[in-house]
Amino acid sequence: MPDVAYLAELLPGKKPSTFTISSFRQINGEYMDDNEFIAENIFKLFKKIDPEEYQLILPDFLFTNTIVSVKEKSDAKIKEYLTEKLLPELGISVDSHQTDTTVLTQYGDITKIQLSALEKSLIEPLQISAEQTKIKIKSISPLSWSIKSLVSLEPSISVIQIDSMLYVALHYIGVDQANQAKVDEVENIYETIKTLKGAEPSIQTIYLLSNELVEEKLKEHLSDTLPIQQLASKQNEDNKMPSYVQKTIEAGMRTLSISDYPVPQFELGKAPEGATIDVSEDEIKDESESDLPKPQKTEPIKEKRPEKPEDTSKDGEQEEIALENKETSPPTKPTRPDLTPEKTSKEYEDEDDEIEALLESLKTDGENDDGKTVETETKSQPDKNRERPMEKASPTTPEVPKKVIKNKDQTKIMLKMVFVTLAVFFATVGIGIGIGLGVLQLTQSSVPEESIPPVIETTLSPSPSPSTSPSPSPTTEVNKAELSILVVNATTKAGYAGETADKLTADKFGTVKASNAKGDYTPGTYVLLNEENQTLITVLEKTTDLKLSYRSSKETEDPKNEHDAVIVLAK
Repeated sequence: MPDVAYLAELLPGKKPSTFTISSFRQINGEYMDDNEFIAENIFKLFKKIDPEEYQLILPDFLFTNTIVSVKEKSDAKIKEYLTEKLLPELGISVDSHQTDTTVLTQYGDITKIQLSALEKSLIEPLQISAEQTKIKIKSISPLSWSIKSLVSLEPSISVIQIDSMLYVALHYIGVDQANQAKVDEVENIYETIKTLKGAEPSIQTIYLLSNELVEEKLKEHLSDTLPIQQLASKQNEDNKMPSYVQKTIEAGMRTLSISDYPVPQFELGKAPEGATIDVSEDEIKDESESDLPKPQKTEPIKEKRPEKPEDTSKDGEQEEIALENKETSPPTKPTRPDLTPEKTSKEYEDEDDEIEALLESLKTDGENDDGKTVETETKSQPDKNRERPMEKASPTTPEVPKKVIKNKDQTKIMLKMVFVTLAVFFATVGIGIGIGLGVLQLTQSSVPEESIPPVIETTLSPSPSPSTSPSPSPTTEVNKAELSILVVNATTKAGYAGETADKLTADKFGTVKASNAKGDYTPGTYVLLNEENQTLITVLEKTTDLKLSYRSSKETEDPKNEHDAVIVLAK
């Protein structure tokens, strides 16, 4: 694809013509410019992969795919029409193109023919790179043709997402009307599909291989036009490869393995004699190190491992993702419970005697209820402790008494404090009442009785004092609609920048673009700004669900200073 290459090894499944991905690599880079391959970057890509045999799938816009109707029935007449009239009109010849024609249907005097062509000069960088690196290309096929095993034979439309691009094609036994658009320009897809439906009313379904955000947008604008069927399964968080990419690759291998599908398969051919691509080993090494960051070790969050895991990543290689082999963390070592004895049963009996003595001395109405409560609490606690499993103690552990009642001392101490407090309170009240009565009797005997006018107490209701509420601190608002955000992907996760950009677009940011990172970054997520703006950083973190670290320079990713902020996804 223009800015990403997928390398997958597939193994046959249990059922016929089924395949599963056993290993997968994503290699980022700029491989195309104005629909032409960049020879140096293609050579660097071929140097990074093993010299084996591969099936090559390329974007639809590199091919000529069309269905034509011919008013002829015999093979000779059809061939004559194609070679002498149709192909010259399209500027296609045997010298300039590889061609593939297949008869799809024949009704009466009308024959529908699938015409596919690939320009020879276009694939010269592939030919030269393959010869220099000893890599074999078994065949070359268009992307939309590769998913034929997923769509029905009825007229339908397919929409395939690969990284930040959407590829649309009309299916009816063959493939016709191929188009493409960027994910952030998905509105162009709406008009394309509505135009295809208007020209071909028999179209039944839209088959979709994309992320959930693209699916929601298409359903929102096209639900009244055509039903949409999502072919990709729900994304598994443990799987680093997007589910729609996985489904596309597995479907491509299945389609190519079934001979009933007339998939165009073009040969790579030989490179022009003496043609070479000169790239130094240092450039290849630098490119391999800058395309994808070296796999980093991640520390588990929920569990603590007793030993540091070994780092199995290799320097200078791209990250290889195994889809079926999942590592399981070793179980954590159980901790032994504290077996230190707290108090013996004899000590508890002494405390019980003291408490009973206090109860009898106070003689309050609630002493029976309190005693029952205490008895219930002290009996229920040992039951909880007996339910908890105990570990085997080591030989050096001191012998544990037969009857240990944990946490009982806390209840006893608390109850004792309550009783002492009540006793002191009642004693203080009694003394105060006695002193008050004595003073009253003395004053009455010494002072003659006088009529004391009643004292009218006026209770002034306090007027509420005005509370000074803190004045709101001025906040700087961010006008999302006027902002331009660039999201760049510096990880191995395909479509990561596109997914983050979709979140920003959904939150009504003005201009949002996604791309691959040009610079080298340590693992993390960053926001690049000309000047630090904490309010903008907070809004971006809330929208993207990321913890963003501020960095001042964005010249590497935004040399023309076209964007207000650049989000770097390096983790």
